[in-house]
Amino acid sequence: MFSSKIKGSLDSDALAFAAASGATDIRGLSYFARGIKNLGLWPSTVCWPLRSAQNAGTGTIAYSLGGLGAYNGTLVNGPTWGANGMSLASGSGQYISFPTMSGFAGGVYCGSVHSVPVVPAPARGISIETTSGQVGGMWAPFSDGAAYWDCLTTVGGRISATSGAVANVINMWAGSSVGTSLYRDTTLLVTGGTPTSMGSTFDRVQFGRSGITVTFTGAVTMIFIGTAGVTQSQHNSFFSLYKSTLGAGLGLP
Repeated sequence: MFSSKIKGSLDSDALAFAAASGATDIRGLSYFARGIKNLGLWPSTVCWPLRSAQNAGTGTIAYSLGGLGAYNGTLVNGPTWGANGMSLASGSGQYISFPTMSGFAGGVYCGSVHSVPVVPAPARGISIETTSGQVGGMWAPFSDGAAYWDCLTTVGGRISATSGAVANVINMWAGSSVGTSLYRDTTLLVTGGTPTSMGSTFDRVQFGRSGITVTFTGAVTMIFIGTAGVTQSQHNSFFSLYKSTLGAGLGLP
């Protein structure tokens, strides 16, 4: 247990998250939460730290952290908790489902830290869609010959960027400034399309599954979604913050 003096030095939102989830890496969560607040991204961001010490570490709920609200994820078909992230296997139909989201008038900023053991292989990561069809959103990665990030916006069309046919990638990120920029780590891969907001209410927000057939094989350490676009400088700061706090020990570049 933390003494009252130590508790007073920790972020109150991180403490509340740890109390709800059972997470034990309270210092890492506190430093990360304070950093997000210093970047001005806390009110528009929700994330799911998925290393076992940084979330429940057991059971079927992936607790959410962030000022956007409570969006606890549900583990479907038995994804496995681990010290460096959550493992999913496409043959078992494993994925994470999140509650309905809206409020993307300011754009979208989303991504994940993950590893994929085999490339090429279909591997759908984040999906922000509607059950009636892929009318808008961003998903990444999807590999069919090379790993690449893919972005679909309601108006701006589709852009993608090859990030290299490599396995065991633990440093893949997708970022969007109103739906038009894709990143890997701090490298801007491509910009394109027409800047646009995403005005729909998205009732199929998932990691590892889109529709029925496209799934993810690998491990995911962190997922985040923001309801506002960011600058490249903000993206780079976000990545550096994660690397030095919740991502410590993962070997991120």
